[in-house]
Amino acid sequence: MEFAQLIDFAIAQEEKAAEFYTCLAERVKQSDAKAMLHKLRDFELELKAMLQEYDYTEYIGENPRIVRDLKLTDYIMELIESDGLDVQQILILASKNEKITRDMYLDMSARLSNESVGSEMFKILAEQEDGHKRIIEEELEDAFFREI
Repeated sequence: MEFAQLIDFAIAQEEKAAEFYTCLAERVKQSDAKAMLHKLRDFELELKAMLQEYDYTEYIGENPRIVRDLKLTDYIMELIESDGLDVQQILILASKNEKITRDMYLDMSARLSNESVGSEMFKILAEQEDGHKRIIEEELEDAFFREI
């Protein structure tokens, strides 16, 4: 897989993440949870735009380190078909989604030489996903775990 293919895969994953949050937002009735999910969708669309605008021409032809397990299916998110999810379950799914995406970006970074700009870009994307996960977990804590 070449660097350009990693970028294309990441763009597709950000599109899926945005779709995931749109789908979840349609399933919640609470306006604050719906607003947070729309905010997360917007974060993913911003990352998609950043990836689309990234000038990776200097990396054309650069091949990431070859590994036996490409782990691509490890990072594919599935939309949940059940309409019976409550807000807590939705936030937990969203948090897991962010962790999957963070892990994907860290893996992509590891496939490139550590000193490359591409590796740094994927590390920055992983940090962004960590920030999204933190937002979700703070919402979970505020809504469900402060009473414990």
